[in-house]
Formats: sequence, C-alpha cells, structure tokens
Amino acid sequence: MLPNSLPNMNQPYLRFLMEVQGGYAIVIPVAALLSTLLVLLLVLRGREPFAGFAILLISPFPFIVSVVGSLHSAIHTSFLVAQAADPDLNGMWLVFGISMVFVLIGLVHSLPGYGLAILGLFLRVLSKNKDQTNETESLQEFLSSGE
Repeated sequence: MLPNSLPNMNQPYLRFLMEVQGGYAIVIPVAALLSTLLVLLLVLRGREPFAGFAILLISPFPFIVSVVGSLHSAIHTSFLVAQAADPDLNGMWLVFGISMVFVLIGLVHSLPGYGLAILGLFLRVLSKNKDQTNETESLQEFLSSGE
C-alpha cells in the first residue's frame, strides 16, 4: 500500500504528499466522504437523544484512519531506512516527517465533517420542539415528586 522506496525530497510539495500516501491517498478521502455523509444524515434525520453522541463519534473517522496510516508509514519507512546501505539520523527524521504527513492530511479531511457537526449540533440545540420541553418538564416533575 505504501511505496517500496524512500520518496524523492527534491520535487513539488503536492507531488511529495501524493507519493508518500500510497494507497491511503484514496482511503482517507473516502473515509472523509463517508464520515461527512453520515454526519449529514444524522443531522437531518437523527431525532434520538443519542444522535449528538453518534455525530461526535463519527466525525473524527478520517483522522483515525490517518493515524493508522501514520503508524503504518512509520513502520514501513523505518524498515526501508534500516535496509539502506548506510542508515543515518537524517533517515530517521525522514521517517518522522513522512509519518506526520498522514496526520496533517487526516486533519484537513476531517474539517468538513467537524464543521457540519458543529453547525448541525448547534441548530439541533436551537430548534428544540415543544414535545421535548414537555417531556423534560414531566421528567422534572416526576423526579421532584419522589423526594
């Protein structure tokens, strides 16, 4: 899933990012799209009390995938550096830099889902309907009568 050689550092930054990601160049955006669509579905259709918790659990999915990619990349690149004829400290810094690329890309891909979650949860709080307030009042009456 990752390239079998260390990337060339003398190339444009965007090309370097795409080369470093390997197969995760498809997995992270798909995870972001899936996460954003699920958050949108929960914002529009989720009327259960735990829909907000579900939104907060689904939103960081691209970041979690990128952390897995980061660990995978660190292990893979460390192996490539260890196999080199003369492993040095610069190679280890390259490992660290390449593995952090995944976290950066995961955070950027998580932003639309987080923005939608913030907006959706904010609008859900503002649009409490009358039934929810009546249920809350009846629950408070029930709790106060037991004392």
